[in-house]
Amino acid sequence: MNARWIISRPVDLALVIGSFAAGYVYLALTLLFHVAFSWLWWFWSTGLDGTHIFATVSRTYMDREERRRNGGLLWGSLIACFAAGPLMVLAGWKLILAIFVGVWA
Repeated sequence: MNARWIISRPVDLALVIGSFAAGYVYLALTLLFHVAFSWLWWFWSTGLDGTHIFATVSRTYMDREERRRNGGLLWGSLIACFAAGPLMVLAGWKLILAIFVGVWA
């Protein structure tokens, strides 16, 4: 039987299965080795997710042509996302916000 990959064997192993495995490594570090979750979050955010965020920002907000084509959508979604959190906290929906952010992440 011929193996079928989403993109290719190396990409799928690194990005699809690798990210899955990283989650279990983080779980093991927290539960078995009592590594503070704040350290793991900091490392993930700056070391891995920060590069993803920069790539997204550089292809949208920093791209003059993209801003020209989709400026309303870009700025409107940014305002909506940054307003949603404080509005949900003020409305007493902090738990719902935490669940949404956790699921989104």
